[in-house]
Amino acid sequence: MSFKILLLPPDVDASWPEKIRQAVPGAVVKAFGDPKDALADIADADAAYGTVPPALFAHAKQLRWNLRRARWSGR
Repeated sequence: MSFKILLLPPDVDASWPEKIRQAVPGAVVKAFGDPKDALADIADADAAYGTVPPALFAHAKQLRWNLRRARWSGR
């Protein structure tokens, strides 16, 4: 069984796809610099990390996890 995760801006490190593949055998990991480029992949993605704009989210058919890094304001 495979697991597909999309890495979306703004907080994506270029080393993450390979690190995730090593940690999760069989994982399909795709990183995008622009969320619009993820349109073809979001339909069957299991997870997304980063900002998923509403127009992209509307095409997510099996998304189970949507994670985004929390920002600390220091207040």
